[in-house]
Amino acid sequence: MEEKIYDVIVIGAGPGGASTAYFLAKAGHDVLLLDKSNFPRDKTCGDGLTPRALGVLTEMGLLKELERLGFHANSLEIAAPGGYAVKIKFPKIGRWPDFSLVVPRQLLDDLILKRATMAGAHFESPVLVKNIDTTTNRNWVTITGERAGFNSTFKGRVVVLAVGSRTKLLLEMGLLKQPPRMMLAARTYYEGLEGLGDTIQTRYQGVPLPGYGWVFPTSATTANIGVIYWPGGSGSNGKSNTSSSNSHTLFNGFVQTRPMQKLLSNAGCVSPVKSFPLRTDFATATIWGEKVLLVGDAAGLINPLTGEGTDFALESGKLAAYYLHKLLVAGKGFSYQNLAGYDRLLRRHFQDIFTVSSLFKRLSSNAMLFNQVVKMASFNTALQRQLISSMLGK
Repeated sequence: MEEKIYDVIVIGAGPGGASTAYFLAKAGHDVLLLDKSNFPRDKTCGDGLTPRALGVLTEMGLLKELERLGFHANSLEIAAPGGYAVKIKFPKIGRWPDFSLVVPRQLLDDLILKRATMAGAHFESPVLVKNIDTTTNRNWVTITGERAGFNSTFKGRVVVLAVGSRTKLLLEMGLLKQPPRMMLAARTYYEGLEGLGDTIQTRYQGVPLPGYGWVFPTSATTANIGVIYWPGGSGSNGKSNTSSSNSHTLFNGFVQTRPMQKLLSNAGCVSPVKSFPLRTDFATATIWGEKVLLVGDAAGLINPLTGEGTDFALESGKLAAYYLHKLLVAGKGFSYQNLAGYDRLLRRHFQDIFTVSSLFKRLSSNAMLFNQVVKMASFNTALQRQLISSMLGK
């Protein structure tokens, strides 16, 4: 029996991969989606869905279900290193909702995956991909993986890599020359909190700058709490903090700050602290090759200011599907030259965001300057809009 050749094989069933599969399958293409894990599965993350992310999820018909599953947040609080804080309501931007949702990734990713399979994508797991051969045959890609202890092969005309911040495959394929520098983050869950309200908190106290700590409510009394930082950053007092490189140590330092101690006075931690890396190098990253495209974290699409990446993963998945759909309909191949337009498409869509976010990241590295900006924003609505637009990647 002749082995099936799919139109597109997507590796990685997180938001970037599943959204790619959804939009391609919805357009009528034969899509195979592979992942190393069975779903539902946990994913270490902050769990926040920005209005930008909700815009794509609305297109996928998922907003009502996500509102039922998640916590509804109407505003963002930014607390500067010196204690100045400003609370800003989420603005109405285009078709985006004017609120955020906090949805645990175990629920979110499973929901998006189910939407992709309902649209017609074929999902197989657990499949640990070992090798991707894009050169032996000019008409297809051959993927070798391990499934239930046995080797399996899959063939597709083109492959989309949505493998997150894991770089092993990318290095082996020559899409990365060396491992990129990454942000690091750590999070856990607390219950028994009081006074959370409907606000997402970002606190630049007790964490090496330009990093910050977060409080993302998952209900009126529970929250995802974590930290994100650049190894070798500065302390909240502006002094070098290069020795503070352990994410668990930094997390403990953050929750020991006075505002967090007040918030957590009657609360208890209900899960282990888990850490995770984040790629933010989209501005210089290689995002395509011969018969291969990259989406989401694999393309370095993490906001360098906030560490947020689910929105960019969803959007890049949609854009990758749009670009591949055009090539499939036109009957064109997936050579390096034919896929180069995908790079231009994503640069037009995201490059300016990364430029502005990088500027604000440098601003937040300077404790004195950042204190003044947040203090001014408390009575300057134009500055508030600029701050929240930068945080949302707009």
